Amino acid sequence: MSIAHRKERAVTALRERIRQRQSQERGDFELTYARENTNLRSYEKWEYRNADPATPEILQFYNRYKGERCFIIGNGPSLNSHDLSLLEGEKVFAVNSFYYKTRETGFKPTFFVVEDLMVMKENYEQFIEYDVPYKFFPTEYKQYHPPAQNVFYFKMNHGFYQEGSPYHNLPRFSTDPLRGLYCGQSVTYINLQLAFFMGFSDVYLIGMDFNYIIPKEHKRNGNDIISTTDDPNHFHKDYFGEGKTWRDPKLERVLMNYKMAHVAFSAVGRRIFNATKGGMLEEFPRVDYDLLFPSQKRAIPDNAGPENIFEVAGATEREATLSKANKLMREGRYREAVEMNIALYKKTPISIYEKNAIFGARKLGLLGVKCIADIRF
Repeated sequence: MSIAHRKERAVTALRERIRQRQSQERGDFELTYARENTNLRSYEKWEYRNADPATPEILQFYNRYKGERCFIIGNGPSLNSHDLSLLEGEKVFAVNSFYYKTRETGFKPTFFVVEDLMVMKENYEQFIEYDVPYKFFPTEYKQYHPPAQNVFYFKMNHGFYQEGSPYHNLPRFSTDPLRGLYCGQSVTYINLQLAFFMGFSDVYLIGMDFNYIIPKEHKRNGNDIISTTDDPNHFHKDYFGEGKTWRDPKLERVLMNYKMAHVAFSAVGRRIFNATKGGMLEEFPRVDYDLLFPSQKRAIPDNAGPENIFEVAGATEREATLSKANKLMREGRYREAVEMNIALYKKTPISIYEKNAIFGARKLGLLGVKCIADIRF
């Protein structure tokens, strides 16, 4: 029997075991989060859901990239504005359904990471087939992926989500995935802890729009949201497209954890930058993505003229304006923020300005707004 045939049989058997356990595991998962824990001496074990130990091979990554830089990719719509070919040769983290972008561009990350159980359940077949250098999953997801030399498991602490934990909604930061990594409302937080463990000194975030719209057509069950339309919040319409399950992003809780990561990195002289083109994340200093690479790596279109080749000064001015608009949005000054985003869109019609304007308009009660042309004051 050939190696390929044995692999196919193993994957088929794995799929069948997963299908048989789907309903039972769902019940167990919900029960784990619902129950109370009153014994403070045992809460840590409870937070880890009695998970298996991490794979000791993960220690090979400790300070492996000390002093180097890396990129952590978020999957917001702004990612479509980034030239990912510039990342060839860089150390890059990607997550969840990034495989859609790989199919589109051919670009593959160095590290691929999943935190959310529903994401794992609904995409495990694609994750098995996704050929990247390294994959990192929580130990409780071992049943979803056959063993492989490039697959590593870490213990994942759920205390941030569990009401019975003394650390419910209280961020913690781990530097040792062998002992465990802390959930923080976003898989990006897991990536930041991994990046710290690996020794990276500078981390650049891209595709972090930090702005979600929950379409009224989508069905809701507690924190779970079941899509009934295309996904408006990610770079691909099928990311959390019709029939897929996602969770209320609760961005205020994400920000709490980002602040913790910012402290952890800054305390030892390391840095986190936001290189996203647009978006509403202002916790980290902004840098221009295109200026992070040598000029010879930049892909310039054949028909590009001097007025549209990387417009560095214009880009810097737009980022400053967007930062001000985001600040106004956070202060509840929605009309001013909307007007600034409309002005930005008229000069440079990219989706992030339109999305921000629509978000602000809906906050002002214009619930029927679907595109920037619908906004009328």
